[in-house]
This record gives sequence, structure tokens and C-alpha cells, in this order.
Amino acid sequence: MVDGVDLTELDYDILGFTLQQNEQYKKFNKYIEKHASPLGASMLEWDLGDPVIDEGLPDGILIAFRSMGSWMVVNHESADNHPGKFDLLKQKYIADKSNYRRQIVCLLKQIQSYPTGRALLAEFGAGRPSFTRIRPYNMADANALTVADDIDQQQYIIARGTRLSFDKKSELFKVVGKGGGANCDVLFSPEKAELLRKKYRKAHHGHAPAMATDEVLYHELVHASRMIAGVMNFTPANHWYQDSEEYLAVILANIYVSDKGGPPLFRAFYGPAEGPYKGKDPAPDDALWDAAVFLDNPQNTSPSPVQIIEQFRLSQPDLYGRLVHLPPVGELIRKYNWIYWYDQIRVKGRTRARGPMVGRPAGSVWTRPHLRLQGFGM
Repeated sequence: MVDGVDLTELDYDILGFTLQQNEQYKKFNKYIEKHASPLGASMLEWDLGDPVIDEGLPDGILIAFRSMGSWMVVNHESADNHPGKFDLLKQKYIADKSNYRRQIVCLLKQIQSYPTGRALLAEFGAGRPSFTRIRPYNMADANALTVADDIDQQQYIIARGTRLSFDKKSELFKVVGKGGGANCDVLFSPEKAELLRKKYRKAHHGHAPAMATDEVLYHELVHASRMIAGVMNFTPANHWYQDSEEYLAVILANIYVSDKGGPPLFRAFYGPAEGPYKGKDPAPDDALWDAAVFLDNPQNTSPSPVQIIEQFRLSQPDLYGRLVHLPPVGELIRKYNWIYWYDQIRVKGRTRARGPMVGRPAGSVWTRPHLRLQGFGM
């Protein structure tokens, strides 16, 4: 998620447009209405999304595309009244729309091919009344964003009694959670995700762990799963993790990375893709170098990893349980499945893991103080 976005101003089809682009957008919509039938124009001016269940994917996910007017702005098209020009533009638009759907379906199937991916995607097919719509990211920067589908629904995506923002100066502080869940939108474009990865690599000595295109989408789907469940909690977090939600999404995306079997290099922060990093925290590490002892909180974060994971257990017990019981296929997924290792301690009440994790110093102990759960009331 992007911090500080004022949801009272959002229209996701034009989010991020300049005033000049907004004027172009209005002009293009009039152009579309002039050349298309009333029904055809309405279908070109807004895409509510199509389900992906026919692709073997969860029925709680839809894929939508930007409207034709928005597409014309983004692609620098012109409203040309020459005979046949509108039909050619419409064909190009429909082709791009189909291509976007293919890309997203491919990424979802890639995620689905791993146990960690299936564990997460199951959250969208559990008969929930709320759905998640994936649509392009229009803003100029390289990023992805997950937000409530409607301004008035923000109070339902966050846990009962919590705040949408902990910044008392923000208007979002006034939004108090009612829980229950609501529809949400994942604003995501594969080409933007790739640009974001390149920015991270340039700023962090060639490292951009957990930033491949499917990994960015996984991160955003973690947010979406919590929005439709109404359990988000934006408790601030330090060490460039921003808040508890971003910290959790980084943790779960890192576990997904380990499931893919690639190099065991994990993301160590959420903050901006590149410096200067201003504030009391030191500049973030390029990667999570102490991944083998992550539960010991080598980054000295607040909240600690075990506090984040315990809050996750309480708020999404089904997803937590699926991640605990992932099939131990391959060395990395068990070694770096911090949900599993935390649960070993929690359930059995021991101070030592069964079979030390590789990389843990001999005789090291997880002590009870690490399991304090204060500050995460729902």
C-alpha cells in the first residue's frame, strides 16, 4: 500500500492523473459517446471486472481493465474523427484489455502453483461476501496499491476499534474500524512492478528480494485478504516497515520466495525504494541477512516478528493454519517458514526449537519474553 493517499478523492480509473489529463479523460469520454452506441459507450467507459473462476482460480477475484478513456490518456492517443479511426482505437483497446487479463491470470496461476500461493488464494474462495478486483495502476510512480473499493467502506476493512491511520493529524485517523470486511481493489500493473524492482536494485547494490512481479502481486494479495476479512491493523512499525500490515506482507511474501526455491535472499524493509532515508532509523539493509534467526528479531524492530505473527494468528487463523501445515517440500520452505517455527514454540510451550534452524548458533534459545503480545488488541 502507499501511505498518505486521500481516499476521499479517489476514482480508480483516473487516480494519479494531472488536471490536464483529467480534462483529456473527459474529452475522450465524449469522443467515445459520440462514436459508440449508448450501451457500447457505457461498457467502454467503465470495466467492473470479470471473474477468474473459469481459469481454475478463486471466485472471489475479478480482473478489470482501465476504461477506454483512461487507456487513451495513458497511451497518448488522440480523439481523431477520421472515418474508421474510432474502430481501430477500440480494437487496440480491446487487445490491450485482453493482454492485461492474460498477464494477471498467468501471475495468479504462477502463485497458485506453490503451496504458499494456494494457502493465500484460498482466502478469496471461502464464500466471503466481499470480492477483490485487480485493475491497472495508473499513477506515475512505480508501485502497486491495495485500497477499499469505496470510500464509505474503509471502516469495514480495518479491525473493530482500530484506526485507519495512527497519525492524529490525518483525516484517516477519524475513521474507526467496524470490521466485517469489504470489497477492495488491487491496483497493479506488471510493467510498473518491474520498474519498481529495477529501482530497488539500483539503490540496494543489485538486490531486490521479494520484488519479482509475482512476488509484488503476492504482497498486495496479502493486503487484500485482510481487507475482505476486515482485520487490518495499521499499528506503526519502525525500521522502515511503516506499519504492522506492511511488515506482515513482507514476512509472508518472503516465505513465498522461499517456497519458490530460489536464492534464500529476503526483503528486509518496506519503505521507499530508494533514499535518502530520513528519520531516526538507520538506512535499511539491502536484504534480510539474518533470515535464519529472524524470529530472534535481529533487526530490533518494534513490533517484533513474533508479535506480528501472533497478531496474524489471531486475525486470520485459517491462513495461519494453512501456512503452519505447508508440506515440507524442499529445504528452504521449512527452514524459512517462520510461521511454522513460531507455532512450534507456541503450541508446545518449549524454549528451544525441535531441530535447530540452520544458521542458528548452537545452544541459542528462544526465551519467553519474545512471546509478549501486548499492543495488538483487536
